[in-house]
Amino acid sequence: MPDLPTGILTFLFTDIVGSTRLWEEHPQAMSQAYARHGAIIADAVQRHGGVLVRSRGEGDSTFSVFTRPEDAVAAACALQIALHREQWPAEAVIRVRAALHTGEGETDGYDYNSTDVNRCARIRAIAHGGQTLLSRITAEHVHDALPQGASLKDLGLHRLKDLSRPERVYQLLHPDLPADFPPLLSLNALPHNLPQHLTSFIGRDREIREIGAQMASTRLLTLAGPGGLGKTRLALQAAAQFLDEFPGGVWFVDLAPLRDEALVPRAVAGAVGAREEPGQPAMHALLTYLESRRALIILDNCEHLIEACAGLAQELLEHCPLLRIVATSREPLRIPGEVVWRLLPLTVPSLEGPVLTPDPAVLGRYDAVRLFVDRVRSANADFRLTAENAPSIAEICRRLDGIPLALELAASRTASLGVENVARRLGDLFRILTGGSRTALPRQQTLEALITWSYELLNDEERTVFRRLAVFAGSWDLEAAEAIIPDDASAAAHNLDVLDALAHLVDKSLVMLEENGAGSERYRMLQTIRAYAQRRLEESGDASAVAARHLAFYMDRAEQAEPLLVGPRQGQWLDRLEADHDNIRAALDYALGAGRIEEGLRLAAAVWRFWLVRGYLNEGRGRLGALLSAARSHAPTEAFCRALHAEGRLAGCQGDYDAASQLLLEALHLQEELGDKRGASASLLSLGVVAGERGDMDQAEEYFRRSLKLQQEEGDVRGSAMSLQNLGNVAVYRQDWRTARTLLEESLDLCRQVGDTQGMAIALNNLGHICARLEDFDTAHRYFR
Repeated sequence: MPDLPTGILTFLFTDIVGSTRLWEEHPQAMSQAYARHGAIIADAVQRHGGVLVRSRGEGDSTFSVFTRPEDAVAAACALQIALHREQWPAEAVIRVRAALHTGEGETDGYDYNSTDVNRCARIRAIAHGGQTLLSRITAEHVHDALPQGASLKDLGLHRLKDLSRPERVYQLLHPDLPADFPPLLSLNALPHNLPQHLTSFIGRDREIREIGAQMASTRLLTLAGPGGLGKTRLALQAAAQFLDEFPGGVWFVDLAPLRDEALVPRAVAGAVGAREEPGQPAMHALLTYLESRRALIILDNCEHLIEACAGLAQELLEHCPLLRIVATSREPLRIPGEVVWRLLPLTVPSLEGPVLTPDPAVLGRYDAVRLFVDRVRSANADFRLTAENAPSIAEICRRLDGIPLALELAASRTASLGVENVARRLGDLFRILTGGSRTALPRQQTLEALITWSYELLNDEERTVFRRLAVFAGSWDLEAAEAIIPDDASAAAHNLDVLDALAHLVDKSLVMLEENGAGSERYRMLQTIRAYAQRRLEESGDASAVAARHLAFYMDRAEQAEPLLVGPRQGQWLDRLEADHDNIRAALDYALGAGRIEEGLRLAAAVWRFWLVRGYLNEGRGRLGALLSAARSHAPTEAFCRALHAEGRLAGCQGDYDAASQLLLEALHLQEELGDKRGASASLLSLGVVAGERGDMDQAEEYFRRSLKLQQEEGDVRGSAMSLQNLGNVAVYRQDWRTARTLLEESLDLCRQVGDTQGMAIALNNLGHICARLEDFDTAHRYFR
């Protein structure tokens, strides 16, 4: 592909009208005709200095760009004349519609992503086959530079399917082209009351396609999700795309201002134009008006009138067989036939990869970034996504969860603060995210008001569970919620049913339910919602008690997991701790900050092997070190010794042998004083490993033998297997093959007794090599198998 030009460009979109039918009915003729059509367009674009960006896009479309608008118009005129003159097969006559628009050309090196590109595609969508349309700005540029014989015809203002400002559209005329066409296929020609938007619609292409597919087979589709996700805007945009499929009209009903459920039928009747008759309820007028019309009704903001909306929707659908309804709500209507579409936030840059210096071209492909940049440019036309501001923009989009309203509020603050300052101040979300549109509903003018609207629709039990869920970082499972959320007082006073309340919070889009590959369910809050819940939790006075229960739960879970991090269930428990890692971190932070050092030591010491295997060595050492420092003013405990051992193991695995030896020796001496034989045997084993890594095999052997003695006294089979294996390794180092074989065979037997598959694999592999050294190849082969 040639280098794509940037700056102010003129875009040319074309597509074949009725191509789907032609391909289905006459595929062979269409194949030849399509190839000829492509050659004609490519030749016209090339001859007039354009770049063919996509020779085949959606359907049978093409997309070209030109640095000069007059060249673009000349190319469009030339290709339409050539296509009109072509002798097409009778069964595959090609008719192409084309559109031109001039605007900003922003590229990622492969394609263009800008509202001006989308605008051009919208203009093409209202044209007929053989017709070429120009936007006002393109027409003004070429008015005095048209191809010879060409002229422009003003077709007036037309609303496009992006629902933004109307566009004055011009038709390109030429003596060699047809001039008479039916009225344009704009929103002007179709019955609807869809509101005009003053800002562009960004992203959601996949969602619009899938919602369109759902509307073809579903009579009631509910777009559900938390406030600020853009449910209303998406419903309107999707409806506009499929307006021509509803000759009875597409009717938008804004329920947000209503408070009286009895007014819902009257609001719908007013929107669709159903006249109420004296003495008859509004519902009667609605049923009479809609019973034979193929129409679409958008019930917007149903959550505060949920019962009335559900009843109205069910009655309408039962009596009006051609009717479709799209509802937007923070919870489902829960009536028969409803399909619930859970709307997710816009895509945001991942935390993985080179997030500190993200590539602006790559970053610009994320819908959240595109929306944020577009809204910043609304106030500052010169603003651009650059290598310098890319890290701040990525941080803003991630911290705000890709929530459109939050991104728009953040964008509005950049006028006074700048992008970098907004990113730095996101620690106080509710202070920074204010200043929304003065004409918006009050709940949509600040992030706090938006979530408060949902919070106030909860009952007392749901509010209690909601705010206490703020204690969780990342995701959590039902077991954790049921253990941490209730306390004795709330359970007795309110009969708190956590499962039921969680289900309602999921329904009301304040909590997200996730399923992992293993089929287990976990729950999560968006960070913006969690921040609100945290504020409510602090105000309730329950924060410390809930955090203490959170620490106790994850300490218990970690200690349950610790012995299972070796053996046949290791992978399962490592994955479980990985899923809980954010909560483990939060519990450790609380333990250190609240002075609950003993519990923090127990938790950290229990997860050291997880940190080791999953590569969190620096984090593990840092957390253990901080807790150990805080604990040194108190008498040593078993947990303190285990934490010393854990940090020593991590230090040794990083090659920091001096620190490892110091920590492990301190742990050993304290364990011997406390009479903790099992702990002392673990420290001796670890000291032996460190000595072996340093090449001091005599010292290593001494530690391993002392460890084995204590393990045998304690009946620690798994520990004994490990000590024997390490003694075998010392013998291997000394090339004492027969001793090594004896020790490793004994270790293998013990590993089999306790089902330590990892230990068995290591012993079998080492025994295979030893037997090969002894030239016992049959046995070596058996071990390797």
